[in-house]
Amino acid sequence: MRVLMVSHTYLPAEYRGKLRWLATQGGVSLTLAALSMLRLPTGSQLTFEKVAEPFEVKFLQPLAFAHNNTLRCYAPAQVMGLLQETKPAIVHAEAEPHSLTLALLACLKPRFGYRLVAFTWENRFLKGRGPLRWLERFTLRRVDWMIAGNKGAVDVVRWRGYAGSVTVIPQVGLNPAHYEAALPHPALSINSFRIGFVGRLVSEKGVMDLFEAFIPLAQYAVLILIGEGPLRALIQERAAAAGIADRVHCLGFVAYSEMPAYLKSLEVLVLPSRTMPFWMEQFGHVLAEAMLAGTPVIGSDSGAIPEVIGDAGLIFPEGDVGALRERLTWLIEHPEERKQLAEAGKRRALAHFTDEAIAKATLQVYQAFGSLK
Repeated sequence: MRVLMVSHTYLPAEYRGKLRWLATQGGVSLTLAALSMLRLPTGSQLTFEKVAEPFEVKFLQPLAFAHNNTLRCYAPAQVMGLLQETKPAIVHAEAEPHSLTLALLACLKPRFGYRLVAFTWENRFLKGRGPLRWLERFTLRRVDWMIAGNKGAVDVVRWRGYAGSVTVIPQVGLNPAHYEAALPHPALSINSFRIGFVGRLVSEKGVMDLFEAFIPLAQYAVLILIGEGPLRALIQERAAAAGIADRVHCLGFVAYSEMPAYLKSLEVLVLPSRTMPFWMEQFGHVLAEAMLAGTPVIGSDSGAIPEVIGDAGLIFPEGDVGALRERLTWLIEHPEERKQLAEAGKRRALAHFTDEAIAKATLQVYQAFGSLK
């Protein structure tokens, strides 16, 4: 089965476990069409990490809008050449229904005769979009199968008029071997209950709610913030004013390869995201990482967080600082139950969030089309 995967997600080599399993265990003749470099809105850039892979990699060169996932566009001749070369039975485009990339692949589908699989994270019911909305209607009529990263995205794509098959599958998985081999990081050998957060230090991630919930617990615990963002200075300022500066550790950016060791060093990982007019939590990948590391998790009820955690962690109403503090206090006071949550989280991560589990679910979508060469 020949599959062309079109995606900008796999620039880091660590993210390609799903693709490796499909190519080596799934019987898929896979070609990845990727960007050699991705410009980010912040002005920084990511470069495709070149390592030996069991699948072919082809690089696409955008015409314009290289920093914008929706508006990024490619020359039709370039894409047609790639389709002619790879002759895929399935084109799997990890691009939203209103993107120019997916629209181009929908236009070329009749000419090349492939089945078109698309991916969506979008879990907000947004109106408008002007011409992009018209393009989306055209595209959704030509997609053969949608993969949604969360259950909310299924509701949204149905609301937008898609009537075909949809399956909920996370986009990127985890390698259990990396977590089994990791040891707690020596930088976090602090003799206190360690409450952790990993992510951007921005308001929509709810990091200030976590900080406020933590203040009365500072005599029993430390707060460890991994990530960068505009709220870092405010948190440090308020911690100093509250006399707990030595109990709040802002570690900044941590490399993905080191994350298992940091997560294993925590007593609990908290993702207190808040829904905003422009954003809602679409998955919360760090929750799956923490569960696989054997670290209990607490999350708000924003977006997809409850469906990621399931019954393997604790949920609180987003923005409710008191409820978050109660759950943290309960974990501090109940070490045996904390251990049980850690075990339940690891079982859930192994069942649903590994590279193999996600690749197998993706392969079932491909196989649903029948015998394709």
